[in-house]
Amino acid sequence: MPAPVYALAMTLVSPPEAGPELEGTANAMLRTGDGRRLLGAQVCDHFALGLGIVAFPWLVLDGGGGPSLAGLVFTVAAIPYVLFGLPAGVAGDRHSRKKMMLGAHVGQALC
Repeated sequence: MPAPVYALAMTLVSPPEAGPELEGTANAMLRTGDGRRLLGAQVCDHFALGLGIVAFPWLVLDGGGGPSLAGLVFTVAAIPYVLFGLPAGVAGDRHSRKKMMLGAHVGQALC
């Protein structure tokens, strides 16, 4: 019985080997203390933001508000992600990463 076509294709094409110039680039942030602190701060920041998006509608429900008011609070909390997500991605591709991160954190601190 002949081998299936997909099995032949998998045997003929081998995955590219990582050369010495690409070795270890995936963990470059983890090699330095500053990189580990930055990644840890980012994890804490994203966790807190997600917790807030869930907690605010929950507090509205706990305070006697109805489901429609809780939904409105959730929607208002999600609007910045919808409005600024794509433009921020474009700006991040076009400008210096360091300046973008600094500006984003300063803006976040001011809000």
